[in-house]
Amino acid sequence: MTRPSPVLASGTLAAVFVAATIFSWQTRLPTQQNTLQNAKTGAALFVAKGCSSCHIGPETFSKFASAPSLAEVSLWAGTRRDGMTAEAYITESIENPAAFWSPAATNGNGPFAGMPILLVDKQEITSIVAYLLQG
Repeated sequence: MTRPSPVLASGTLAAVFVAATIFSWQTRLPTQQNTLQNAKTGAALFVAKGCSSCHIGPETFSKFASAPSLAEVSLWAGTRRDGMTAEAYITESIENPAAFWSPAATNGNGPFAGMPILLVDKQEITSIVAYLLQG
């Protein structure tokens, strides 16, 4: 039995490493493109669904001062509730606004007593969350 040449073995390992790296990069690329597209869609939805009427967003100003600013939500949303990621926190805040009262809210001193339940589907929520976290 002959042993493979060390040069061949290391060259083979290098080729396998390069191939795995390229595959990994190509696999992630559609995900990154989807995230960017979701964020772009989310920016439009943030305005169209009325979020920007009450919340300052990464690229918007609100009409009312009663809602918490979401301009830098990616910096604090993951710390707001124990064991909850920023994505999960923002998603819950959209789906079930009464689940947790933000310490930054003015406790109903604005035009509403709290955040309304929005008419948004799962994909729209995903897009809005992507937009806010990209912010």
